[in-house]
Amino acid sequence: RRQGADWITLNVLEQDRKAARENIDLVMNEAQRVNLKVAFCPERWVGIFGGVNNFPSVWTVKNMTYSLQDAQGQWVMIESGPISDPRLEETQGFIFDKLKETFRTWPFQGIVWDRPYLPAVMDAQAYGELFDHWHRWILDHNPDALIAYLTRANSPLQLTDRELPALTHKLARTVFFDHRGYTAEQTDELSETIAQLLAEPPSLCCYYDYPANVEDPERSMKLLTAALSA
Repeated sequence: RRQGADWITLNVLEQDRKAARENIDLVMNEAQRVNLKVAFCPERWVGIFGGVNNFPSVWTVKNMTYSLQDAQGQWVMIESGPISDPRLEETQGFIFDKLKETFRTWPFQGIVWDRPYLPAVMDAQAYGELFDHWHRWILDHNPDALIAYLTRANSPLQLTDRELPALTHKLARTVFFDHRGYTAEQTDELSETIAQLLAEPPSLCCYYDYPANVEDPERSMKLLTAALSA
């Protein structure tokens, strides 16, 4: 909060409701105490979404029957392992059930989809309609919910709204500021970099709090705090 943030984003694994509920309860209680809103990232759900940890989806590994295969019948593998086929009702149903479970278990005020993977075999229009269906439920549950994507292009599914007209709900314009690995020389240019990113005020500016492998993290955080508080 002292760094100028209004939100925090919490990564939620498929199994967290059973395996780590007390950890999420702790974060939610502390966020409420300091008046921070909390969104969640569905981390590695069915292997389709990104996340901090680079390990496979538990549900996917336990249900390889529903995993995506290539033309040769081999499992499609990405950096975290196999992924479930998003065209299948079983995969879609698991994501939707987990989505509803998470929003009903904790008072999250938004969701940030982290780098959704769009398989080449799936029609982009159908993929957009699937997200649109989930977004409708989220907004019925909480009309003020934040819905955002983190992608390198800062656009849904790394496509444009024109290419995915099914995404009818207004999505947050997101700026993702990744300054992990910054050298001291890069930190010297940090204020100018932030100013360029924030030239058009976004709905959501995401950044790493004390990111890894930064040569001068204390200084970079002070510069970032000053920019966000301006």
